[in-house]
Amino acid sequence: MCPKITSAQKNDRAPSRLRDFPLCFVITIEPDIGQRVQSALRQLSPLGIALRLVDGVRPDDIGGESLYNKDLNFRYMKRPLGRGEVSVYSSHRRALEMFLKTDSKFAIILEDDFGLLRPTHFVDEVLRILDAPLEWDLIKLFDYRGSKKPKKPIAEVDLGPISIVEYSTPRAGMVGYIVRRSGAQKLISRPHLFRPIDEDLKYYWELDLWSFSVFPSLIAEISDRLGGSYIELERRRLRDDRSIRRSIRGNKIKLARLLRHFMHRRRYSLKEAMRAHLKQESVNSFE
Repeated sequence: MCPKITSAQKNDRAPSRLRDFPLCFVITIEPDIGQRVQSALRQLSPLGIALRLVDGVRPDDIGGESLYNKDLNFRYMKRPLGRGEVSVYSSHRRALEMFLKTDSKFAIILEDDFGLLRPTHFVDEVLRILDAPLEWDLIKLFDYRGSKKPKKPIAEVDLGPISIVEYSTPRAGMVGYIVRRSGAQKLISRPHLFRPIDEDLKYYWELDLWSFSVFPSLIAEISDRLGGSYIELERRRLRDDRSIRRSIRGNKIKLARLLRHFMHRRRYSLKEAMRAHLKQESVNSFE
């Protein structure tokens, strides 16, 4: 599938900082004239960023449903996935596959309900992330904060106005992220889907994935301004369909995840990512 490029192309006259800027993919199931696509254009075009529209997988698309494995879902999740959640994960896979067909080292993947929080600083902040002294596969540009008191990072790399951070446990939210080729390859490596995409990132060791967040977030989720979330009602219905048996099984699954997380956390920590970067820099200096 050929990507549709809907804003100013990169060219020889582009500002030098944009020549190093990642490719930007926006996932949508709307037509080009839809309000979500127009929202993305209004935000990115003034910055000179060429966005590539990814024709997302619709909930009724058989191709997305064929990736969903109900047996694995029952084994590793306390509830089934809704069609919307399957289509979201399938759409992210499609965007990552499109990225891997290019020669670019990095890509920004955005869902069409993103909102830039500091538009005039977005390009500079992304470039700061790319220059950060650590190894990584994926950097999240957004984390759901929830209604509880926000969790504080347990480690961070100071990049000036922003930091790359590690939390005690991974946070939900995949509205936008920067990904390396290595990260894209790992994220599409599963033959089947059985968790939501942001839940899958909580099992980073299964994918051998170095994943961190940026703080403060570079983007927000603004679906409430764009007609509402496509999947929230379905997700809420599935969550509300509770039973004592399902709750007990869900608690067992969560406990098993947390135990494995604490077993693997040091191996995939921010400290180890910085150490791996220094090691690679030393190797490169001798070549």
